[in-house]
Amino acid sequence: MVRGTIATVIVVGTLFLCGCFPTSSNGTGGMEPVPCAGTCINTPEAPLAADNAPWGVYKAVYLDYSQTAAVRFFVGQNDPMTTSTCTGRVGTHDLTCAPTATAHNNLYLTFSFTDDPEMLWFPGPVSLSMLADGTIYNSYMVRKEKSTSLVQVFEGNYEGTKKYACGGLVQDNVLTMCCSGIAANVSTACFQSVIGGSGAVAGTSCVETSLGVAPCPVPTTYTGGDTTFEGSLSGEVLTGTWTNETGFGTFELVRTM
Repeated sequence: MVRGTIATVIVVGTLFLCGCFPTSSNGTGGMEPVPCAGTCINTPEAPLAADNAPWGVYKAVYLDYSQTAAVRFFVGQNDPMTTSTCTGRVGTHDLTCAPTATAHNNLYLTFSFTDDPEMLWFPGPVSLSMLADGTIYNSYMVRKEKSTSLVQVFEGNYEGTKKYACGGLVQDNVLTMCCSGIAANVSTACFQSVIGGSGAVAGTSCVETSLGVAPCPVPTTYTGGDTTFEGSLSGEVLTGTWTNETGFGTFELVRTM
């Protein structure tokens, strides 16, 4: 099988965070998302001093058509090229990456992942693009964690007329979810939804111009029609249905970070 990589754009003192990930074999080469279950971190790891600054903790999901990766970025307050690190997970495989370039007064930082010959897929070089307060402005699959605002990462897929990967981030009771190749003429479709009191979520997708980059969450019509998502978040599992002019089906994501 030929491995693929993707490149997405996202931005971001020295922090140490727990890289607590479960390990197990699921019969698919270890590439399928593994729930963090009892190891999920439920308290924000970010320091108060970094809440409105470009340094600190960022969490992300990277999507290919068939695989996803959950990644933590630790962006250094001083000299981020030497103090920043990142770790992540694809299924049961650990990811290791390091900063390789910086620009725009350290508001643009590129990371590269270490190649692992045992993996069928891993993310390509990724870049974090941020504002001075740490806001990520070019990817909906990256969020800055704050001292009072935990970021939860979800990974999974959708099935039905077709089957590809989905990723989701939950922060401040808002879900942002993207699914690869779910509609015609787009690489990824995303929606945002406030999580209801019963865990209900619903939304209509917007156009994606590339993986993780879109004028979201404003819905925009394209060939094949916007995709409508309806579902619910129950504990650490997100399930629901999707439909558009080219197909319909279900989705399921589990919390992995």
